[in-house]
Amino acid sequence: MPFIIDYFYWHYTSAPMEAFHIWRNLVWFIVELFSITQLTKAFFSPWKRMTEEGHKAWDIEGWASDMIVNLISRLLGATLRSTFIIIGIVSLIILMVGIVVFYIFWMLSPAIVVLSFSYGFFLIF
Repeated sequence: MPFIIDYFYWHYTSAPMEAFHIWRNLVWFIVELFSITQLTKAFFSPWKRMTEEGHKAWDIEGWASDMIVNLISRLLGATLRSTFIIIGIVSLIILMVGIVVFYIFWMLSPAIVVLSFSYGFFLIF
């Protein structure tokens, strides 16, 4: 009988805390994998630092060309960064839903096992 008490103590106290620590590490991993904080800080930076500069001030055509290349590089950077940020946030949402489903299943699993055995016993007789 003490085994059952120990099991329920572990099942409802220790194991959920260990699962929480694992969940926290997974959240950190996803945030670092997709570099969400770094990408949001450098959202409008040029992609791969590709910029054009160095034309003389009186060269209006060169200046306009530099502005267009820099604008395209910044738009490309913002587009790709927003794509990675969105993928990271979607991954975090999937992880959150998964952990909620896990905790619900974890808390109900002893009752599910007992009900399954009871139902199986009922079907036999």
